[in-house]
Amino acid sequence: MLIGIDIAFWKRLHYDNLFTLAFELLLAGGWLFVFYNVWPHIKDAWINWRQEFFAAENPSVLLEIRLPQKNKRPIEAIEQLFAEIHALRRDQTWWETLWKGQYILKVAFEIVSIEGQIRFF
Repeated sequence: MLIGIDIAFWKRLHYDNLFTLAFELLLAGGWLFVFYNVWPHIKDAWINWRQEFFAAENPSVLLEIRLPQKNKRPIEAIEQLFAEIHALRRDQTWWETLWKGQYILKVAFEIVSIEGQIRFF
């Protein structure tokens, strides 16, 4: 089996005019190269646009956790709380990501000292 390269295509191109040459190469299959390089940017712009709608529907919330002064529960109770917060994360389907614009909501836990009192946010 002999594989050859047809150079007649390259001889027919108009090398004297750059715009004509670019147009001929684009029609001859160069659009695949352009599409391959532009598609990730189009996809990112679409996802960012859809995520703006999702973010508008899900505003940020600040919660303060207040513990009773005489807490008799063991330390495993707070470990269970962190385990439940960690379980909130899940993978989205392609429909949720590309059409609904859903993303993993961020959860932060902070320990703050305000006027000598320890608070949990």
